[in-house]
Amino acid sequence: MEPPIDEINYDFIFHQSPIAIYIYNPESLEITHGNEAALNLYGYSIDEFCKLSVSDLIAPEHLTVFRTELVPRFKDASVIKVESKHINKSGELIYVDVSSHVVTYKGTRSRFVYVHDITEKVKQAQQLQTLYALAQYFIEEPELSKILKKVTEESTGICRAEFGAFVFNNSENLQPYTVAGTLREKFIQSAKSYSLNFKGFSHFDKNVRIDNVAQHSLSNEHFADIELLSSILDTVSYMSVPVTTKSGEIIGSLLFGHRQEGVFTEETEKMVGSIASQAAIVIENAKLFETVNSLNTRKDEFISIASHELKTPLTSIKGYIQILESKSQKEDDSFYLNFISKANRQVNKLQYLVAELLDFSKIESGKMHYSYSNFKISELLEDCALFIRLELINQQITIEGDSTIEIEADKGRLEQVVCNFISNAAKYSPASKEIILRFYQSDGFFRFEVTDFGPGIPEEKIKFLFDRFYRAVDNSYSSTGLGLGLYISAQIIKEHGGQIGVESELGKGSTFWFEIPVSQTSFLDMLMN
Repeated sequence: MEPPIDEINYDFIFHQSPIAIYIYNPESLEITHGNEAALNLYGYSIDEFCKLSVSDLIAPEHLTVFRTELVPRFKDASVIKVESKHINKSGELIYVDVSSHVVTYKGTRSRFVYVHDITEKVKQAQQLQTLYALAQYFIEEPELSKILKKVTEESTGICRAEFGAFVFNNSENLQPYTVAGTLREKFIQSAKSYSLNFKGFSHFDKNVRIDNVAQHSLSNEHFADIELLSSILDTVSYMSVPVTTKSGEIIGSLLFGHRQEGVFTEETEKMVGSIASQAAIVIENAKLFETVNSLNTRKDEFISIASHELKTPLTSIKGYIQILESKSQKEDDSFYLNFISKANRQVNKLQYLVAELLDFSKIESGKMHYSYSNFKISELLEDCALFIRLELINQQITIEGDSTIEIEADKGRLEQVVCNFISNAAKYSPASKEIILRFYQSDGFFRFEVTDFGPGIPEEKIKFLFDRFYRAVDNSYSSTGLGLGLYISAQIIKEHGGQIGVESELGKGSTFWFEIPVSQTSFLDMLMN
């Protein structure tokens, strides 16, 4: 038996409660009564409210769930608790927490409903979710134009503006960098047609929020463009929030407008301010990223041009030295042969450096070509033999492995990697008497290792060894080179579908290794599948 509502302190619970309460018939869903808090929440007079059905309060997107899942339960005696979306008289969305139970009201079986307005709580959660999503986006996206577009779109949505624009503070006659909102196209066209000079928005250094532009004092010349914008787009509500770095530099400003009055609240201003603070840091980083990229592009262009320009004269010098060497050998002139031999070694070094620069340039531009063929490891070692003799100082080479192993790879490029490993081993372990070359085949992969017994590499430097232009130089020995050899080697092995690495222990030496599929054809087939 439901408790008669008149048996409790009806006046205190119903009329004096700050919580919205209304009563309705569970059969017809007609509302029979509502307290002052309910009338204020939904915006109706008591007469208007009592002519409504409960379904009139439900947001359109929730009507289906309301009719299929909730209405059938209204007739039983169960207590119903649910979060829902309601609408007020003006059609504005209200997020509510609803609880109802069955009572007898004026002799009629009814439902007594408590409605808690949780709109602010939900909006805050949504705003926090937006901030988090933006933070994630900023972490993953380095491109400035995409960052500004995202910032403008999200902030326009949060403050419910009909247009939002980001304007850079970087010239005498500013134009919006990116625009969002339902009036986006009209805003862009108006800015062009009327030549809006956004430098007139000299309030870049502070927040501005105007409920009604027509009623605002616009005598200050700084607000002339706002007045013009208002006349073009019928803007009534206006807000702008500066995007300022920690150092105080004003990067730009976010501008918003709406054709209704009082759209922008203090809360939305603060929220957009939070986005602007995040954006300032990311925009600074993105601009720095673009600057670094631009410098890298110029550097790569210079390297490409310089290496090509150096290659031709070096080839000529090498030819002249060989002629002189041949002549001196015929005349058995040991004095000149000594100097010619030294000159020849230096030219070889220069040619090697220029070749590295050329390869680096090709890798960066994606123009490094590979030619795969089948060959035995013995062929690879034979091709490296001359280079090995020139590079070794006092060391002896020990070979451990089956040189008849056959693999499919770019022999020239693989030779480049092996020679680089051996060169580094000889260069960085001059006191060592032995360098070990170890290779074997296992589970469809070929592994090659070069072990030296030098001073080893500090652990904190190992992770940088395969970066471009990195040189792990130790003052205990001199070294030459550009720091590109291992970077190029890593790219070659990567292109072969393999891995490259190093194992090192201070005072005992290092082992550089690479591992590639024995067959490039089967590797490519695997990728295709």
